[in-house]
Amino acid sequence: MGFSALGLRFVQRQSVNAVNAADYEITSNSLIRLGNHQTLSLQLATEENRLEELEALFPPKIRGPSAVSRLIRMAERSNLSVSDVQTQAGTEEEVGEHVYRRMSIEIQLQGNLSSFMLFLQELEGGAIPASRIDHLIIGDVSPVVQEGGAPEYTLDVGVLLSLFARVPSDDEPPSPGGP
Repeated sequence: MGFSALGLRFVQRQSVNAVNAADYEITSNSLIRLGNHQTLSLQLATEENRLEELEALFPPKIRGPSAVSRLIRMAERSNLSVSDVQTQAGTEEEVGEHVYRRMSIEIQLQGNLSSFMLFLQELEGGAIPASRIDHLIIGDVSPVVQEGGAPEYTLDVGVLLSLFARVPSDDEPPSPGGP
């Protein structure tokens, strides 16, 4: 009787240990899945933020008049004079796997070389979002001797700039105010 009581106790202990092991495994797997879910949620949030940032870089609508005004103010801040600004109607351009609306702005500037370099630095620093310098046409370059005897160069420059906007996908609602 004593041996059967010990055997029964041994079997019960084995059963309890098996149940505890199974419970531990289930808890462990649940925690791993929860951790994976949290990791995926964090990655999704990060990618959604990145997408919003990229969409802000490529607006759904080209704002030509505000870009022209900004270019003129940039030139004035850089001590350049603007003699002409022309815009060309937008077209669609494929860049890699994406299609963008494109509008061209050509601006004619006069001033010294250091002022023009300041203008370019501001432009290349992202002052006009989703833009690209297509051409620089350097016209008349004239040296002017300054008080210290060092020459300063004045020049006429034409800058052809392209502005880009996203072409909305089929599942994206159209932007207010049209293309």
